[in-house]
Order: sequence, then structure tokens, then C-alpha cells
Amino acid sequence: MAGNSPTAKTHDDMEPTSSDKSTIIKNLQAELDQTKLQLETIKASVLNEPTSKPACILLQKAPLEIRIQIYRLLLTNNYLSSDRAVSKDWAGCPRVEQFGLSPSLLRTCRQIREEASAVLYGDNTFIAYCINQNGTVTSPLSRNTSCRIDQNIAVTKVRHWKVVISAAIRRDPEWSDWAFPSFCQTIAHARPRSVEVIVARRGSEFEMVENDLVIIPYFEKTILEKHHEIEFALKPLNLLRNIGSLVVKEEDIPDPLAKYDYKGQAMALPKGFDLAWVVPRLKVEVEGDSPCERVFLMYQNLVTYAQAFERHEEFKSDMRVLQGMARSLIGNRSAYKSESRDNPFKRNPLHPMEESLEYASKAGDESDLELFQYRRKLVLKYLEPQYQRITTANDNTLQFINSAKKAAIFLEGFARPLRTEFADAYVVLEDYANSFRRDMPRHTRVRIRGMQRKFDLKYDNLPREILLKQLTAILEHHNNWRGRTEFLRVFRAAHDDMDSQYQSISHARSTLFENDLQSTSDIDLKQWEQSGKLVWKTAPENSKCEEDS
Repeated sequence: MAGNSPTAKTHDDMEPTSSDKSTIIKNLQAELDQTKLQLETIKASVLNEPTSKPACILLQKAPLEIRIQIYRLLLTNNYLSSDRAVSKDWAGCPRVEQFGLSPSLLRTCRQIREEASAVLYGDNTFIAYCINQNGTVTSPLSRNTSCRIDQNIAVTKVRHWKVVISAAIRRDPEWSDWAFPSFCQTIAHARPRSVEVIVARRGSEFEMVENDLVIIPYFEKTILEKHHEIEFALKPLNLLRNIGSLVVKEEDIPDPLAKYDYKGQAMALPKGFDLAWVVPRLKVEVEGDSPCERVFLMYQNLVTYAQAFERHEEFKSDMRVLQGMARSLIGNRSAYKSESRDNPFKRNPLHPMEESLEYASKAGDESDLELFQYRRKLVLKYLEPQYQRITTANDNTLQFINSAKKAAIFLEGFARPLRTEFADAYVVLEDYANSFRRDMPRHTRVRIRGMQRKFDLKYDNLPREILLKQLTAILEHHNNWRGRTEFLRVFRAAHDDMDSQYQSISHARSTLFENDLQSTSDIDLKQWEQSGKLVWKTAPENSKCEEDS
């Protein structure tokens, strides 16, 4: 029978009728509409939710006064200002102390970070130990490891400091006592509310506390029993202004700069500094707002100006001397590692500008205004002829482009043969590029000639050199309309690269004397404002420009 046929279809296997299909479609459409409605409702509730709603239960439930109390329980500890917070173990290495704080709280959200940071850096007093053997600063801020204090951004946030210094004189000039000057330079603009300076009393006995401080063997000592005058030791404080409270006192503390005998015991020296006639004057200056000659800021302006003339990053970086390193470099030139990096400007004898910058850095470390002004004068005397060449070349380039535009021969079309006009434009741009080359004395030129290939390779892959090579190739091989379009594009890019450096030099030049209170400039700091500025208004294919004076 037909019902037993293998090809017969049961009721379940039969295809749905048209009415069944329409019913299924209606059901699916209804489900889709319901889903859309739910999404719209969720979206509306999210959009209508106030954006200032607290992100956590602490901000939502606890008022600010309660939150401040919680922050103080988690982020304050008097131990941060104690001598033991910067103690060393038996091997002479700083110990990583556990201060019982919860700084991870600052990573919860922005509002808590702002509120808690004010407590962490405002309610605690941090000790800064500035009498380490290597001239660095030890502080709980650096996890109790000796480091460069100027490289720790948290230093400028601290409101209360306890600073430990020594007036002992180091024998080895390679170790300069720059820790305290560097510390004062770093906090000069931070204006903390209080600074307490503890001067190690001469001849302080070297306390032996178990696992606390270590005696360094006698043969490693590089210290004399002589001491600076207290006024000289406290001189870095003259960099500070608008400090809420300054306290200077002398205490018997373990002084690792004291003189030791062959047994490692501290030798007795005359005790006591005469602070009575120094501190009152310092308090008036430090707590007041009188003008202050900050030589280290003058040095930063000077080295920024000098670096603007250099394009190679290694040579540019070597111009800047780190805080406290100038005395070591000047006193021990052979130890400078830049010689292994093929910097011909930093080898003995130094290039005159690099040499003057080192002495200017030394003047900044020691706040020696007279030395700095002398060395700055030498740097500016050296750079001024080059700046005038760059300015002249810039004016010539602008004049050429403006004339070519008006004559409709360079930017709009060519009245003369194409290759001749290309060559004329290239020579003008080449003169502009050559004006940025540094002046060199004979001994520097001799040294560069001995490593000419290495020296040239340092500049060959810079953007300007690559663009000039492209212009040369276009000039030689593409004497057609397509070559003209490509030439104008590369010409514009090369000119903009040179113009950018010229603007950087001019801007640094205008800020050279910003931090000087009395010095006057012998050079025109605003000369660049008299030069025109090239503004490319359309795409390089059309290459229209105009000169804005």
C-alpha cells in the first residue's frame, strides 16, 4: 500500500504550509521586537544614570572626614622620618623596610588617589639621607635604595622633610658632595611646608647597632678629617623660597663621612658648629619670597639652546651633564664612557662648546653665578655666528620661494627648462641645510677625519639627509610632470624639517635669560620674529605657499 511505501512521508515530515510559515515569522518578529524594546530600556537607564555616581561603597557611604581618617590609618607612619628607616645591613646595602603602609589604595580610582595622595605626602615626614658614600640620596620614597633624587617624581609631592647632611670634605674629587644640592634643586619649585635639616656633629661616635649600620674598612675610606664651614655646607638652602618652616640643628648621629682609624672606629674631632649666626639669615631667605638666582635653571636653558643646534640624539644627549657629575668629568676625563661611543666632540681635547657646557653644569651644581655667566658667554659667542648663518639662509630660502611663486616659474609652472629650475631650488635648499652644520676647531675636524665613515653614518639615515638624497635622484632621473610633482612634495618636506629646527633654536634662544635677575643679553633674543614664516596652503601637487611676516 501507499502508506507502507518507503517514499511515503509522515505528518511530522511534511513541509509546513504557507500559513504555518507566516505564523513562525510573526512569532520571531514579536520576539525580536521585544528584545529591541528591552535593549532600548537598558540603554535609556544607562544614559539617564548620573555620571557623578560614586564608583565604590567608600565614596558613596563615608563622608570626606571619615575617609581622611581611614587614609591616615593606612598611609601614615612616624617611622618614615626615623634614622632606622634609611639604615643599612651588615654588608652596607640599604635594607628594604616594611613601613606598614597600603599604597595600593592609590590605584583604586582617581578620586581616592587624589584624596589619599594628599594624606600620604602631606601628613608624613620623610627622611632624606644625603651623606651616602656614593653621593646619592637614600629615602623611604625610593624603597630605601640609594638613587638620584631628581629622577623620583614623588619627591615634589612631599610636604614635610627631614634632611640629614654632613659638612665633611671628601678627599677624592671624583666623589662630589652633590646629594644635598641636588635635593634642594629638586624641591625648589615644590615649596614644602616644612624642612628640618640635621647636620651631623663633627666627631660623632659611630654607633654599632645590630643589623643597623656598617663600618666600612679603613682602606676604602676617601674622607678627610677636615670639614667645610657650616655656611658652605648649608649653601644649597639658598635655592629655596616660600618654605613654611625651616629648622636647622646639629645632632650626634652616625656620620659615614667621619675619619676612621685602622680598627674602623670613628676618630674624635672637634665638636660643634656655630649655627647661631647662620640659621637666622637662612630662615629669612628660605621662608620669604625674595628673588633667587637659581643657576641650575639657567644651565638648563643654556643646554637646551645648545642641543637645538644638534640633530644626532647621542651627541645631543651628551651635551647635558647630569646633576653632580660635572666635577667628576672635569677632574677625571679618562673615566668618561662617551669615548667608547665615538663622540668626537667629547674626547680630549673637548670641543669648545662641550667643554664650556660642562663647566656651566659645574657652576649650576655649586650655584656659582660668576663661573656660569663666563661659560655661557663663551657658548653664545661660539653659537652666534652659526645662528646668524641659519637666519640668513632661512631668509634666502623664503625669498626664493616667494619670488618663484610670484613669477609663476616654480610653484605654478616653469618659464625656463625644468631641470634648471629644479637645480636652482635644490641649491637654495642645500645652502639652508649646510647652515646647520656645526663650527669645529682643527682638533675636532682631525678627529672626525679619522673616523669619517662612522661619523657620516650617524647622520645618513636622518630624515633630512634621506629627503635630500631623494631630491637628487628626482633631479637626475625624472625630467617630466610627474617628477615635478614629486620634487615639490619632497622639497616641501625637507624645507619643513629645516624650518622646524630653526623654530626650535629660536624658541630656546628666546628663553635663554628667563631665570636671570640682573643679567642683560648681548644678543637679539627676538631676532627670529623678524623672519617670515612659510605656510603651505594646499597639497604639494598644487604647492601654493605664501610668506607671512
